[in-house]
Amino acid sequence: MKKLLLPLLLLSLLLFGCARSPVQPVPAPDTPGPAPVEPPLPTAAPEPLWWEGVTVDDLPAVPAAPEEILAGAQAFYLLSELPEQDIALYGYGGSVLEDADFSGVLLRRGDTLTPFDQAYLPAVEPVLPELWWADFDGDGASELAVKYMIRNHTRSHVFELHFYAPEEGGGWTDCGLTDSDADALLAQQVAYAYDPGSRTVTAALPDERVSYRLGDQDPEPAGDAPLCFLDRTFYRYRDGSFTGVYGTGVLLQGLGTPCYFASVTADVRYDGASVSLEHLHLTALGGV
Repeated sequence: MKKLLLPLLLLSLLLFGCARSPVQPVPAPDTPGPAPVEPPLPTAAPEPLWWEGVTVDDLPAVPAAPEEILAGAQAFYLLSELPEQDIALYGYGGSVLEDADFSGVLLRRGDTLTPFDQAYLPAVEPVLPELWWADFDGDGASELAVKYMIRNHTRSHVFELHFYAPEEGGGWTDCGLTDSDADALLAQQVAYAYDPGSRTVTAALPDERVSYRLGDQDPEPAGDAPLCFLDRTFYRYRDGSFTGVYGTGVLLQGLGTPCYFASVTADVRYDGASVSLEHLHLTALGGV
């Protein structure tokens, strides 16, 4: 019996020595889960451009009077046309430019329409665009010239001149002479001088000059190059070419409107890629 108890006692000791305490689970650290993905907000479809979807059949066949355009009853108006060349110019019934009363033109040749974000009519005493078809750059092919009135206020009367060259397929390439373009071209060629003793302003070309004495109450000229050729621009057409007429004034300190005292006339030259002003002539105001 003692022999039997001794092995059992040893076995129980071995089992007791091998026993392990139960492992306590270690809690997992609190880690944030992935952030919920917000579904994308629906985006509104872009509004169609003012000319998108317009066909020749949608356009009027009868030329509009300026008063009809000012009334704003239609989406598009026939501004002018050259029936022999199957060319017509249409104006959008609103404005696509912030600084224009009416802007956006469609130029049609045959059944092809080409849009331009172009101002074409002021709201005050409006004048419709004029069209000419001739070989203006001397390359043997004709181009379209269009004169637009873009501003007509008490002291601002501005026309722009654009040359449109036909492209294969019916489109056009626009080469324009804006009032800011003309101002930059003239500033390069018309010299300025000021005599503070006599308070005399002078605009000069190599062979011509016009001087103007400021009034006793007039402010001094503003800056070193205050001549301004903006706000009064006009174009005359004769025998296949254009002449530009540009009011010439001086900017005075504290005044937003130039004091005009002369005018410059210049031949407008279009070479197929750019527009320049040549053969300038300077006269006192009222001499053109």
